[in-house]
Amino acid sequence: MREPERYWAYKQPPIPEVTDLPPGVFKGDEKAWCSLSPGMRRTIWREATKRQVPYTSVVAEDAERLRRADALHHKSEVQIAARETL
Repeated sequence: MREPERYWAYKQPPIPEVTDLPPGVFKGDEKAWCSLSPGMRRTIWREATKRQVPYTSVVAEDAERLRRADALHHKSEVQIAARETL
């Protein structure tokens, strides 16, 4: 990330470089990336990071839900078997 120029009146967050992007997000080269405005570069970088992070957390949450469901199902099976033996 590159810090914005000091003389800019409106302070913005750092400007992403082409190397900061995940692979396959931007199909151009470094010259094409530098031709974009700093705001557009931030938008592309922000959208790319949004797409990566929620997917990972959703998968982890789903795995935890499935684990709990399996544990509850196993507990139910044990209870049914215990009732049938009485």
